[in-house]
Amino acid sequence: MEDISRELEREIARSKPKPYKKDRKTRVLIVDNFGKMKSGEHLKTLIKILSVITVFWFVAAVFYYYLYTDLSRDINPVKNRLVSAEKKVTELTREKEILMARLVISGKDPGIE
Repeated sequence: MEDISRELEREIARSKPKPYKKDRKTRVLIVDNFGKMKSGEHLKTLIKILSVITVFWFVAAVFYYYLYTDLSRDINPVKNRLVSAEKKVTELTREKEILMARLVISGKDPGIE
């Protein structure tokens, strides 16, 4: 074994290479058919934008679903009133036609201005 002086030991310790520090940032690489590599960072941005848009549309769909179900519950009484009003209009129209026919048969002037 060699006898290394203390100064030489310190110099060796200082010049010792530091371990490689890994970059935690993920990268997207695109490799074409010929082995050429290209950066795919624009794909990461595109995926983030599409993810935000998807979440927005999902929240909007849930909101409109609950809004629709509340409105559909409220529409049943209105629908029933509409059906009864249509029946009433039909009955009144039939009654008006009968009365007009009686008036014509009796030969009197309706006197409507």
